[in-house]
Amino acid sequence: MLSSDTCFCGVYGVAIIPVAARSQPEGQYFGVIPPSSAGSLGDQAMVDAAACYLSQDMGRRVVIGPNPVQTRATAILAPDHRPVTILRIMSRMLLTCPGIGCIGADILDGVYGKSQVFKRLRMLRIAHAVGRKTRVFGASWSETPHPEVAAALRRASWLEICARDPISQARMEKAFGRPVPLVADLAFLLKPELRAGAARTGHNWITAQQQIGRVVMGVNLSGHTVGTLPGDGVRSVAQPIIRWLLADPQRAVILMPHDRRGGKVGDGTALTALHDILSADFADRMHSLPVTLDTWEMKAIAGATDLILTGRMHLAIAALGMGTPAFCTVYQGKFEGLMQMFGLEDMTIAPSLMDSAECDAKLARVTRQRQQLSARIQARLPQIVEMSRSNFAGM
Repeated sequence: MLSSDTCFCGVYGVAIIPVAARSQPEGQYFGVIPPSSAGSLGDQAMVDAAACYLSQDMGRRVVIGPNPVQTRATAILAPDHRPVTILRIMSRMLLTCPGIGCIGADILDGVYGKSQVFKRLRMLRIAHAVGRKTRVFGASWSETPHPEVAAALRRASWLEICARDPISQARMEKAFGRPVPLVADLAFLLKPELRAGAARTGHNWITAQQQIGRVVMGVNLSGHTVGTLPGDGVRSVAQPIIRWLLADPQRAVILMPHDRRGGKVGDGTALTALHDILSADFADRMHSLPVTLDTWEMKAIAGATDLILTGRMHLAIAALGMGTPAFCTVYQGKFEGLMQMFGLEDMTIAPSLMDSAECDAKLARVTRQRQQLSARIQARLPQIVEMSRSNFAGM
């Protein structure tokens, strides 16, 4: 059992090294533990939003680890994945940060693997044992959590856990047997910015299309979602987009990747295939963005479009955060919970129903009602942003 004068210096391993806790933590520091994977713009959005809010709005010095991340905030970061680097950054976090927040996102329930959850719980447990304030920032909870993870979190009554949507909140409270506060996703605090030339080019293309009277839809295909469909998943998902374009020559699409990982996990492969399908008939009404853009650029571009069709929840958050309606292909309750927070429950569809009359009808309705939907989103947005800030309440 850890005593209050013991600190963990072997971040994710098994070694626990007692040290004299003479150095008192400096109150201006705050530790952030990111989600697991690099390459997801959703993860980048949450980390950057948290780090910028902590440093710019709360006046904290931010320590981020163990994963190397790209953020616009001034922060102490891990430069690489070497064990010695991880040990150093996490030891610094424990020694200097009175508060440590772990971004729960969609990894907390263990659906994507229990090991990454237990690594984070181990770190948070040690931080709690040496007197640090610990919290899991806004997280989702699916219908099929890993049973070992659910049991561990039920026992962890010492840990503050926040749900980022009402569906996840209800599931967590049932699983943990205690109240779970409702917040909003950290990415609602993300500030949009155009930096790269390709981002400005894409933004200008949208503006030019709108100036000649066209409605521009941002389109994202999640490689993860497409991979769950039988046969040629991309071609199946392409059909409602083709029909949407054929219905009116004053419609255009911009292809928007939101995960730069390679292979079937990321969005690049699926969107390249979609580009090839659409270019035969709609090359003059289509633009593709590269996978190299950052999350703050994608938010700015999402705000310029008239509506978004997305398989990535954080692109939906980027759009909603700019007042743009988002029609979502869903694969977990986190999507439905997000849309419920805006009163937009009817703006989701299962991937298996994409090539259907139901999808066509919903997409046509969102297109037709985009201005009214935008007004509804903008009316709700200040409350959602305040709920996002509440991730940090009392920290």
